[in-house]
Amino acid sequence: MRTILISLLCLLLFSTACSNKPEWSHDSKIWLHKANNIEKAQHFQYDYAGLEIDLRYDDVQKTFFVKHDADEPSNTTLDDWCRALDNASNLGLWFDFKNLNESNCDEALDCLVKIRKKHHLKGKLYVESPSYNNLKAFHEAGFLVSFYIPYFNPYRDDSATCNKHLPTIQKAIDSGVDAISGYEFQYKFMKKHFPKQTKLIWTLSTDSAYLEQVIDQIGGDTLVDVLLLPNHSIDR
Repeated sequence: MRTILISLLCLLLFSTACSNKPEWSHDSKIWLHKANNIEKAQHFQYDYAGLEIDLRYDDVQKTFFVKHDADEPSNTTLDDWCRALDNASNLGLWFDFKNLNESNCDEALDCLVKIRKKHHLKGKLYVESPSYNNLKAFHEAGFLVSFYIPYFNPYRDDSATCNKHLPTIQKAIDSGVDAISGYEFQYKFMKKHFPKQTKLIWTLSTDSAYLEQVIDQIGGDTLVDVLLLPNHSIDR
């Protein structure tokens, strides 16, 4: 029996050391940032509670493409991306809708509703955009919606520069969004000025010690619904 227990312990330690994911990735609020690459999404689909991807709606082809920048060469549609995963229906998904606007809102919503039905997406589904006026339709269609707050850094910018964004953020909240989202260095600002609002947070740091600090600081906040962490071990 002693030999068996020692063998099992060694196996556990080996598995932990070889794992690509952080030890806290089992937490339901810890999702993977930038899962645009299909291979990356496939690799981590069972390691994280959810995945975040960048989307752009194409007015000509009437579909979503998975890409961050408008000029980025990408032929991967959201339909392709979902079909490539075994676990898409169970995952939480965060769609960073890069080009949502008044002119494409209705078509994009119709497309996303069809994809949700086709791939039986039943996990937590967030649609994020700075265009909060156009998020209302997605909210009414059963998606969670988040306002992507303007970029500023409270640790570098003066208070006047940061505070000028307060009216816009408040308008977005008043419009009925489910959450506001921003960088981890904006978290304290968001918590101070909007303490009762649900928040989505991400960090770009890959330093393990710093990530542990972020987890300790943010992970226990019940109003932080999702915390995106990077994992570049399989980036292409």
